[in-house]
Amino acid sequence: MKNTADKKYLSQKAAETLSRLAEEIIAGQLTADNKSTPIKEITQFKIKEKQKGDTFQLEIFLQATIGSSKEIHLQEISEQSAAVKIRGNAAKKPYRKKSGSPAEKQLKKSLNRLWKNVSTAILNAETPAANQLENLRKTWDDYTLFVERDWQAEWDECTIILKDFLASIEKGDLENAAAQLAEINRMTKACHKKYK
Repeated sequence: MKNTADKKYLSQKAAETLSRLAEEIIAGQLTADNKSTPIKEITQFKIKEKQKGDTFQLEIFLQATIGSSKEIHLQEISEQSAAVKIRGNAAKKPYRKKSGSPAEKQLKKSLNRLWKNVSTAILNAETPAANQLENLRKTWDDYTLFVERDWQAEWDECTIILKDFLASIEKGDLENAAAQLAEINRMTKACHKKYK
């Protein structure tokens, strides 16, 4: 019985690790020795898959260059400047069209995946991994740059509940977090119905 539980744990850990790695790559950072490091670009990526008899092996090799703090700061300024232009243009439209910029689409996809992972953990009465919570917080903050005036108030209200939601998880109050999760989902559904 213990062996089955160990195998299930290893499968879950492998899935969580690969999911975390995917989220970090999208966010432009990698974690090593519990330290998150911004990356400039991925220079090599290889996947080697082997099947020998009744075993399957998967090796992943990824190499990335680390951006200097000056480069990262300049990139952030450039992104903020672009976001200001986007926000200015968005004010002229009554709502966001389905086809957004590639940056917005990527952020939205990442945000949806992170939200689903964290939600699943809470609904299963499990505490999500700390890096998932941090990535959710960061991605949410990044997506704020694409918020339009029409639904700014709803977004701001949702952000307050999200901060309380993350605080509840960090305190270990999963019951309260589940209630806040339901409220965010309800608000999101109502907002989508109203503005899409």
